[in-house]
Amino acid sequence: MDKTDWNLKGSYFETCNCETSCPCIWLQPPSEGDCKLLVGWHIDSGHSDGQSLDGLNVALACYSPGNMKDGGWQAALYVDECATDA
Repeated sequence: MDKTDWNLKGSYFETCNCETSCPCIWLQPPSEGDCKLLVGWHIDSGHSDGQSLDGLNVALACYSPGNMKDGGWQAALYVDECATDA
């Protein structure tokens, strides 16, 4: 098994369209029938396989037509324009 060397420190936020705290975390169905989720990270400092990730931002937007555990997700990952292909 290939082991990847990585470490991250920074900020994280998450929001969704549910009435209260996201029930999907507890494998429960979303309160609105579907789940629209946005997760964001700001990396204060970090690396992956020797590549610096300092100062980068990443966002993940997801849509699930029902309970997330049932699959059928659509997702888009947004990576900071300052990031390189490496």
